[in-house]
Amino acid sequence: MSALGPDQRKVKGEQTKNKILNETIQLIALQGLKEVSTAKIADRSSISKSTIFHHFKTTDDILLATLDLLFEELYKSFDLQEHQNVEQFLSMLGDSLFGASKSQSVVFRAFFCFLHEGLFQPSIKKKMLTYSDQTLAFFVAQLTKYSPEASKETIHSVAVLLLPLLDGLGLHSLLYEDSERFEKAWSQYTNSIITLLSK
Repeated sequence: MSALGPDQRKVKGEQTKNKILNETIQLIALQGLKEVSTAKIADRSSISKSTIFHHFKTTDDILLATLDLLFEELYKSFDLQEHQNVEQFLSMLGDSLFGASKSQSVVFRAFFCFLHEGLFQPSIKKKMLTYSDQTLAFFVAQLTKYSPEASKETIHSVAVLLLPLLDGLGLHSLLYEDSERFEKAWSQYTNSIITLLSK
C-alpha cells in the first residue's frame, strides 16, 4: 500500500471534514441541535471520535462549521441568474423554498434548528446575524437592480421584510407539511411587494 502524498492527504482530509459536516446536518434535521453529540456524529458518519477531533477542536466548532455549510447550501438554492424583473426575482425566492428537493428540505430543517438556538447561544446568534446581514444586502442589491424607480427607503423596508417572511413561511410549511398553502400565501405577498415597489 502506498502512502498518500501531501495533496492527497489534504483532499482526503477535506472529504472527511465534509462528511462530518453533512452527517451533522442530517442529525440536526432529524433530532434537533440539542441532540447533537460527537458520539452520534461518529456513529452516523462511521468516523472515529478521534478523527472528528482531529478536524474540529470542540462540538461547538463542528456546529459553527455546519452552520457555515448550511448557508452555502441555502445560497446555492437561489437561482443567481439574471432575472427580467422583480416579479421573477421574487418567484425565484419562492421556488427555492417551496420547490425544495428532499435534500434541500433537510438543509432547511437544520437551518431552522440553528435559527431557534441562536436565541440562546451567543456564538450561533453572532453567526446568524452576520449571515442575515449578508442576505439583507443581497436582497437590497437585487431589489435595487429590478426596481430602480423605488426609493431606497422602500427597497430597504421590503428587503428587511423578505427574510423573516421567507423564514416564517418556510418553517410553517415544514411544520404543517403543506407547502402548497404557504406557497399561495407567498404569491399573495409577492403581489403586494410588487405593488409597493412600483409606487
